[in-house]
Amino acid sequence: MAVPSEQTKTLHRGVDFVVLVRPISAKGNLAVARRFSSQCLRERRTAASLKTEELALRIGRTAASVYALEKGYFLPSVTVLAALADALNCSVDDLFADEPQPAQLVA
Repeated sequence: MAVPSEQTKTLHRGVDFVVLVRPISAKGNLAVARRFSSQCLRERRTAASLKTEELALRIGRTAASVYALEKGYFLPSVTVLAALADALNCSVDDLFADEPQPAQLVA
């Protein structure tokens, strides 16, 4: 099962987004915010030549759930993120995209 690296820390998990931060300075006080990307999920699924239904079977969810994730209607839980990464043979981090602006790391 793929999980974020040890240097990745959860900054905020809200109703409308999940943000992970990766330290970019030696002291770890600057970071780049990252959020779950439905586009990254769709790109990974199509690159793996999987239909929505096939991915759904691999992660134990319905095709409608995968479709909704790819459309950005809701966010995956940590468990679903791990299952997606495992099914797509990638890391959880590969399903996230950089936010446009750097964020301060909250200790």
